[in-house]
Amino acid sequence: MVSIVWGIKDLDRSDVGLWDPEELGELVWDDEFDISPPENQQSLIKLCEDLRNDHELVKDNEVICWIQDMDTYVK
Repeated sequence: MVSIVWGIKDLDRSDVGLWDPEELGELVWDDEFDISPPENQQSLIKLCEDLRNDHELVKDNEVICWIQDMDTYVK
């Protein structure tokens, strides 16, 4: 399973030991990210559709996409 996440700018690992698998670091949030505009929401919906239709990249077309579920709920 692969997860795609938006709104994260970086992962700060400056205070993490190189060989410590328990400590991943600290997320650096992207304050510029905004899911509110309809254009941004439509872009995410289109990405989900494109992934679902990409038979070489996605096995069995299994794509779980929260934004599509939200769109269905709102409509």
